[in-house]
Amino acid sequence: MLIQPRGKDRPFHLGPFPLEMLLRDESIVGREAARPKLAAPVDAAPEGPRARAAAHYRDLFAKFADGAPAPKEAPVPDDLTRRAAEIAVCVAGHCHSGFAGCVRAPE
Repeated sequence: MLIQPRGKDRPFHLGPFPLEMLLRDESIVGREAARPKLAAPVDAAPEGPRARAAAHYRDLFAKFADGAPAPKEAPVPDDLTRRAAEIAVCVAGHCHSGFAGCVRAPE
């Protein structure tokens, strides 16, 4: 007989940890949104091999940040909840992370 994990029926996009059970304090979002925006210096990465690798890949992909948009729109779901779930699955799977999520960003 195989032993099944407790979360065997849990939706994959929610990840293995029940983070949705954590209490949320909406007042923190308001306080954080009211703080002044800080611009991080572009080349403020620390020294070391990881910093050099990060700078290398930043420079490698920076050329794709500007330019003409793709001629055809990407096939993404219109439903924002579904879109957030798909992003979480992609990020967690790509980064081999136990959890990832999309949050509502303040205006």
